[in-house]
Amino acid sequence: RNKDLQHAQNLYDNGDYVNAYLIFKTLGEDEKALKMKNSVELFSKELAEKGEYEKIINLCEAMETEFPLLEAYKKVIDGKYKEAVSLGLSKITLPKGLKKIPSEKFCDCLELEELIIPEGVTEIGAFSFEGCISLKKVVLPQSLEAIDENAFHGCVSLEEITIPKSTSFIGRMAFSKCDSLTKATFEDKNGWIVNGKSYSFSTDEQEALSLKNNSTENWIKKQ
Repeated sequence: RNKDLQHAQNLYDNGDYVNAYLIFKTLGEDEKALKMKNSVELFSKELAEKGEYEKIINLCEAMETEFPLLEAYKKVIDGKYKEAVSLGLSKITLPKGLKKIPSEKFCDCLELEELIIPEGVTEIGAFSFEGCISLKKVVLPQSLEAIDENAFHGCVSLEEITIPKSTSFIGRMAFSKCDSLTKATFEDKNGWIVNGKSYSFSTDEQEALSLKNNSTENWIKKQ
């Protein structure tokens, strides 16, 4: 029994809340199981920050419990991000396995504030986040190759952006009307072509201004 209890505690410490809960329950550790059940929202938030939404669903099924944001998490699993935001999910870590953010996928999600895009995504489609007026923070993955036109157009609350080294294309108006954008950090400043000419980088603050003012040209990095 002591060995099983220790195993359950190890699972708990490693974030495997489903199996930890099931073992505590099987062993008759009702107090531990109840304590976990009362912490389901806390566990779910932790898992959501990692983009592990399937684990949230499994956890709630095992505990036979629900909470307000559960339906929003289910929408994320289904790829219905606009509906997830409308249900109160203002901060989203997208789940692993995605290759592209489709065009207009988050367009006009007015309550979306923070977004983490996972590794593996290579393209952000046109108009994907256009009009997300509350979006303040975006984390782009090192796998990202292309940010299509108007992708973040009108994200007036976005304050800074880091363009990964892997990115070789930024479409026109991708960051236009991002009024609060004051810092744009390019991890690789070499080989960029704008309007058919080699582009000379300045400060991160100047790059933010250049991106905001770009309404006609694609930025292309030669490989």
